[in-house]
Amino acid sequence: MSFYITDRCVGCTLCAKKCPEKAISGFRKERHLVDPSKCIDCGLCSKVCPSDAIIDGDGNQRRHLPKEEWKKPRFVLSLCVGCAACHYDCPASCIGMEAMNPEEPKTFFPFLTDPDACSGCERCREICPSGAVQMTILPL
Repeated sequence: MSFYITDRCVGCTLCAKKCPEKAISGFRKERHLVDPSKCIDCGLCSKVCPSDAIIDGDGNQRRHLPKEEWKKPRFVLSLCVGCAACHYDCPASCIGMEAMNPEEPKTFFPFLTDPDACSGCERCREICPSGAVQMTILPL
């Protein structure tokens, strides 16, 4: 189930501007709508919504969250298998892969290329087959 925008929406357009999948549409000062066929349940819309007008797929009201409180991925390299699933599935394209040992060029590990671009959607954690992605608030 996708996220839903309630009648608390004031039409500020922040959710539509920030949605990585362009799943939200609407006009300024009017209630916006989520296209469930495009919504990836990342929750970014609720994090930026100043009027707390977002309901998640389970029917829970989501609250605005200051950016400094957004959780970001931390990669536990000892658990990582280098599959790059997190890299390929990231809607913000902010997870890179780098060789940790130049003598073993097929051994790549993830790193966060742009912490500001990361919305903390947790798709990387959900898709990781080895449990190597943990979500945490990164220090500023």
